[in-house]
Formats: sequence, structure tokens, C-alpha cells
Amino acid sequence: MKKIIVVLLALSAFNSQLSWAQSDEQVKKTLDEQGQIISQLQKEVSQLKNDRDNSKEFTLPESLRWLERTTIYGDLRLRHETIEAENDDKMDRHRGRYRARIGVKTKINDQWSTNFRFATGGSSATSTNQTMGDGFSTKDLGLDLAYLTYSPELIDGLNVTGGKMKNPFYLPGKSSLIWDSDVTPEGAAINYDLQLDDNISLFANGGTFWAQESSGDVDASLWGAQLGTKIKINADNEFITGATLYDYGNIKGSTIGGLDMKGNTPDIAGNYANDYQIFEAFAQYNTHIGSMPFSVAGDYVNNLEADNNDTGWLVGFTVNKAKNPGSWQVSYDYRDLEADAVLGGLSDGDFIGGGTNGKGHRIAGVYQIAKNIQTAVSYFCDQRSDDENDYRVLQFDLIVKF
Repeated sequence: MKKIIVVLLALSAFNSQLSWAQSDEQVKKTLDEQGQIISQLQKEVSQLKNDRDNSKEFTLPESLRWLERTTIYGDLRLRHETIEAENDDKMDRHRGRYRARIGVKTKINDQWSTNFRFATGGSSATSTNQTMGDGFSTKDLGLDLAYLTYSPELIDGLNVTGGKMKNPFYLPGKSSLIWDSDVTPEGAAINYDLQLDDNISLFANGGTFWAQESSGDVDASLWGAQLGTKIKINADNEFITGATLYDYGNIKGSTIGGLDMKGNTPDIAGNYANDYQIFEAFAQYNTHIGSMPFSVAGDYVNNLEADNNDTGWLVGFTVNKAKNPGSWQVSYDYRDLEADAVLGGLSDGDFIGGGTNGKGHRIAGVYQIAKNIQTAVSYFCDQRSDDENDYRVLQFDLIVKF
């Protein structure tokens, strides 16, 4: 309509400038042309009105409405890794590796959700890395996560999860003393956060998991219970502390299929010589150094079922946080992990090449190149306690997330 008004005003101004000397024939011709233009504009306006009246907002059919509540996510990590192992049977290694993961999250309704994720890496519980090479062969892709979560409306802060899930226990400073970051346990878990007041909250985590299912024999299992508290001292300071008990059933005198003992003491038949009932105590303090976030954490473990070589500990810190482009973070930790303190096949897969019975340093840095793109470097300077030989690893990573 605005277009028509503008055109009419322009035509009116044009008409006012017509010379009085024009002939009647010229005036008639000009008016006919203007009438044709106006008629065409009226048709266009009418068509626009019809399009507007007939248009409807596109909506998915009911059978596909779940797509509106679904998120596809993933990441790709490229790595160059150098390993130097003193007096090892293997030569020093220089290898390219990569990790690819893709997942789908769906919110079924206000109380139920699912998460599926596929990852490279084969059957290892502690690694989703794939080594480059092997004649350019096709690499494995496996199910890394498959779980269902129930969050009841009547109990705020409660989540119940079943399936193959992310680690449900709190890890101080992302400690890998007990659990490698790639481990995804299988079973059922419960997580509950209770806010007591503005500054104090409690958290409780527990679960029961299948470590080894065996037809006609007793299953190897894991029960875990954790209780902790978070105390907000002020806007810049927070203290977190707690304890955990992990109880593996039917481990002694057996093995767990697909899980290397990696440092644990074997009996004469090559099975686990000990049961594993692991007590953990931990603490973490979050603060700021100037404007930079700073966190320090400590983790202590003791296997109550072993007579010796039964303890381990880790202390470390993180400075700043790599989040926005141009930002960075640096972290460091030192650990001493005796042979039977934890289950070696599930602890950090990079420390001393994986497993227990070692001690050493880890220092890492991350730089945020751009949104969703990071570069990282990690260096492990460790010592295997059985032979006191050095074990060193240098990793350079490029990480892309979406």
C-alpha cells in the first residue's frame, strides 16, 4: 500500500508539470500509461494480501516433534604423541592419533531424557583414541554412551540414570587417580543435590554396575556410594570436600574380560590376588588470583582389602580457564599410586602407560584459538615403581567441538 501511495504522489507531481501546451491526445496517452501502472500495482498488492492470508507457520507432524527436543553434538581431536620408556621392550614411539565422537541427546518430556554417543577406540575402557596407520585401514566405531535419565518434578536435584553412562561420581579437580576420563560405567546410578541455604549444599552419588557378567558363574560387580558438601564462602571462594566407598565384588581369584590388570598384583594363576574395597577422601578449593580462576585439589585412596601396596594420592591445581577466543589455562598434578590401591585397568591410561604402581608429574596447557576450537599440550614425567625406570609422554592436540 505504501508503494502505491508513493507512486501516486510521484505521478501527481508529474502531472502538475505537464505543459498547458500539450495536446489533448498527449494528455490522454499519459493518463492511460499511468492507469496501467496503477492497475499493475493493485494486482501486486492483492497478491501479497492473498499470500499473507494463506500463509501458515510450518510445524512438524506429531510423529517428528521429538526432533525439536533433540541435539546432535560431537568432537574431533587430532594428536601427535611421543613416548620415551626407559628399558622398555618397545622402542620409543612417535605416533599420530585421533578421537572422533558423535552423540544425540533427546529430551523426551519434562522428566525423562536420553543420550547416545558413538566413539572411536575399539574395546578399551580407558581410551577412545585411534592410532593412525595400519595400511590406511577402516577404523572401529563403538557405542560409548547409551543411557536414560529420570529427573522427577517432585524432588528437585534428583537424577536417576540407567545404561552405559558418564561417570556419576564427583572427581576433585578432574582427578584420574581412580577413573580414566574415558571410562563409561554400565548399570544404574543416582545423583542428588540438596541446597541447605544460600551458601551450603550437600551432594550424594551412588550406583551399582556390572564389571563382568558371567553365565553360570558369579558376576563381578561394583557398588559405589559418595557423600560430599559444597561451602560457598563468598562470591570468589568455594570449598568442596567428601568421601567415597567403592566395593568390587567377586574380584579376587578372577579376571575381568577385556580389562588388563595393569600393575595390580596377580596370583600364581594370573588372576587378581586381592579384592578391591576402595576408600576415597577428597577436597577442592576454588578461588581467584586477581581476575583469574584458580583451583587446587587433593585426592587420597586406600584399598581396605589389600595388606600392602594399598594407597595412592594426588595433588594438583588449575590456573585460569580456556573458554573465550584468546583465553588459556594451565594445570599440574603429582601422584603416587601403589600397585593395589585401585583397579589398574580403569585408572588413567596415559600415566605410566596406564595402570598402577608408579608416580610422577603431569603438566598441561590449553589455548582457545576460536569458538569451539582449542589446542592443547600435555607432558607426563613419570616413574614406574617396580623398576624405577622413567616413562615420559608428550602430547600435542587440536580439538574441535560442535
